[in-house]
Amino acid sequence: MRKYIIGAIFGFLVATAVGARAEGVKSLIGEVIDGAFNVKVDGKELADQAVVIQGTSYLPVRAIGEATGYDVAFDPNAGIELTKKADEVAEQPAEQNPNIVRAQRIEELRAKSEEIKKEITGLYQTVRKYMSLEMTDPQSIDQNDYQAAKKAWEAKKEELAAVNKEIAELTGRPVQD
Repeated sequence: MRKYIIGAIFGFLVATAVGARAEGVKSLIGEVIDGAFNVKVDGKELADQAVVIQGTSYLPVRAIGEATGYDVAFDPNAGIELTKKADEVAEQPAEQNPNIVRAQRIEELRAKSEEIKKEITGLYQTVRKYMSLEMTDPQSIDQNDYQAAKKAWEAKKEELAAVNKEIAELTGRPVQD
């Protein structure tokens, strides 16, 4: 009987200790993002945006760290660690700093991706119009124009995939369309 009582007390202590540790961790899962804002470091805009949730701004730690000359590491036990890179990299002019050049390239690619998406939307609407006409009035379709629109649409989708692949390689995470 004594073992059961000691076991129950021990179990209670462990359960409350774990609960007390978890109390300090605030979950943001399911919270609404109030806004997203561009972030500039030394006048250079980062590819990743900051978000505001319940009046608190959350910055992209990796992007900030890398843009300011830090290596960023994550350990589930220790958390996020920023370590200063060698001084010669951090002191380089912005156009020579590989982190800033990388961030600028990502930004260029994201802008190109948005342009391509707009073009794809326009081409899709054209192809869809031809498809609709093909069903209702096939004689009124100029097949050369229809095939050209389909080819252009497919080519733009391939171009978008290539741009998104490069973005994913530079950022280390997949691009969501």
